[in-house]
Amino acid sequence: MADKETNAQINLEASADDRKGRYANFFTISTGDRVSMLDCFLIDVVAESDDGQIRNGVLTSRVLMDAASAVQLRDMLSEHIEKNGWAHDNA
Repeated sequence: MADKETNAQINLEASADDRKGRYANFFTISTGDRVSMLDCFLIDVVAESDDGQIRNGVLTSRVLMDAASAVQLRDMLSEHIEKNGWAHDNA
């Protein structure tokens, strides 16, 4: 017996500030027993020193997801990157 595709309606809401989005240019991911945590940071160059640039960053968002959602995110990003022809050297 074939699985029947179900139609589901999902209503999503966000505040006006959240709809503006947040810029991030550095990401980390960590995994616990049941949840993965994707942290998104905005890293700025704030000063120069004899040793090079001194950088500060601020957490712009944190996404908590289960393992299946992390895999789904990976697959969506891979598909999007391939569709747009991005390579590491031209992204």
